[in-house]
Amino acid sequence: LRQTMKTVLFFLLCGYSAVAGHGYHHHKHPKCTREIEAVTRNLCRLELEKSCTTETKTFVKITGFEDKDCKEIEICKHGHGYYGHGYHGHGYPGYHGKREAHELKECEKETKEICKKVPVKEEVTKDVEFCKGIPKKVCEDKELQVPRIVCQEDEAEAEE
Repeated sequence: LRQTMKTVLFFLLCGYSAVAGHGYHHHKHPKCTREIEAVTRNLCRLELEKSCTTETKTFVKITGFEDKDCKEIEICKHGHGYYGHGYHGHGYPGYHGKREAHELKECEKETKEICKKVPVKEEVTKDVEFCKGIPKKVCEDKELQVPRIVCQEDEAEAEE
């Protein structure tokens, strides 16, 4: 086992020294510059084109109310002199005195008309415009400024 480890270590060191001395340190780096290049590209985008239609719509409008289904009913006429209201002959309101001293008067009837209020409707027509956007592809050539790296080859390498 010890001998095997020594052998492996030997080959590793030999391989490392061979790679390290492979000539990378003799190579000169090429001179590179950054340039701006004008490039034409076809660029596209979506634009919305407005499309409208007009439709006539009918609506119901309430213009007022009218009386319908009228009926006459009998109700008690409100007056003074019955129990709990008005003057009771003692000179000031609210005096009730003894209860048994008051008599309830029968109500005096009157006729009153009651009606249902019904809305008066009127049909109205109106032109309504409906619009929507329709996507449309629009393309055009544009000139773009693009960076580019240009490297000069070493003269010695160019001859090889």
